[in-house]
Amino acid sequence: MITFKTLTDYGQLKPGDAVLIRDRNDVVFPATVKDVLSPGGAEEEILIGKSKNLYFIVGMYLDGKSWVKECAKIVNGKIYSLSNSMESYT
Repeated sequence: MITFKTLTDYGQLKPGDAVLIRDRNDVVFPATVKDVLSPGGAEEEILIGKSKNLYFIVGMYLDGKSWVKECAKIVNGKIYSLSNSMESYT
């Protein structure tokens, strides 16, 4: 059984965490947190795609001003890509 935990505060994600992200266009895609910059504070950034510099700032997400509309950590389960389309995000 897969369990999800919605991102609601700073410091909840760490490198290696699997997440599902829904963007402002309602596209949902899986991702892996590559790095967390300035963890635990208002400037916390979640880096999910180094080659394309894909990231979001948690403070903007919490204020509803980010390109990420929803982010949920996959607590119990694994992400499997069914196609190569994941490469456009990571």
